[in-house]
Amino acid sequence: MPKISVIIPIYGVEKYIERCARSLFEQTLDDIEYIFIDDCSPDASIKILECIIEKYRIRISEKNYSVKIERLPSNRGLPAVRMHGNIMASGDYIIHCDSDDWVEREWAETLYRKAIKDNLDVVICDYFRVINGHKEECKNKCFDHRSKDYYIGNLLTKKCITAVWNKLVKRSIYQRDDFQYPKFNMWEDYYISIQIFYYSKRIGYANVPLYNYYYNNQSICYNDHSQERIKQVVLNCNSILTFLKHHNIESRFSSEIIVLKNNAKNEALSSFRSSEFYQMWKNIYPENNMKYLFSRIVSLKDKIRFITVWLGLYPTWLKITNRAQK
Repeated sequence: MPKISVIIPIYGVEKYIERCARSLFEQTLDDIEYIFIDDCSPDASIKILECIIEKYRIRISEKNYSVKIERLPSNRGLPAVRMHGNIMASGDYIIHCDSDDWVEREWAETLYRKAIKDNLDVVICDYFRVINGHKEECKNKCFDHRSKDYYIGNLLTKKCITAVWNKLVKRSIYQRDDFQYPKFNMWEDYYISIQIFYYSKRIGYANVPLYNYYYNNQSICYNDHSQERIKQVVLNCNSILTFLKHHNIESRFSSEIIVLKNNAKNEALSSFRSSEFYQMWKNIYPENNMKYLFSRIVSLKDKIRFITVWLGLYPTWLKITNRAQK
């Protein structure tokens, strides 16, 4: 049985897949299962991947790596790809890697060794954000070996990174019969991560950056400013709220839920200069507005920002903050 299964979605990444695959096949840990899932990619991504697999054929054999390429019959989107990969996985642990990103050579071994040493269900790590060739270290604002509620609370307020690619997870959690996968792309990893933490018993934190997150300004996440995108965020946010309520734990996170709802509202700020998006922002969780302003865990700076948005002065706020940063 593999120690780790790595799930890699493939769609339109012919510029990046070689870098990603090389970093995966250069891992120091042995006995890894790699599952590349082709979501009907329209470009040469798979051909490039197959060439890299051939180049690493000897190392793949020496390290006892298993490499699979699974093609979906139709384009189904990221949540379906993640679900399909998790079902296929046979490793003791599962972790995801986006195909336009890459990992440090000790990524898998560091996370796996800590999981085994401390008997953990989940291990999270820090990462590098890569923009125009510049690497910036990004840390989770949390500590090692705390309670499950501690990690869920930090996730709801985004002190802990919401992505699934920095979380090594015991396979039995992902393959639970009641594990739910979102139907929509935006905030899909947020909903998945909440469940990961809830169903785990022991969580640990490797305070070291092991993943390289490539800021791809051509990706849908940074270029889709449509109302549909914001609607998907709200729908997945509602799924998080429903999950917390279903498991009778929403009262334990009342303060954090206020921040969560406001973060969903803020997804409309990317197109705030449009009156329709301003109206959309106002209509997202309007009952949360006063709670946010009087919340004890919201900083004064964030409250001032909220008021400027509320008054329609957000573009002015951006100019002021940008000048202050310069």
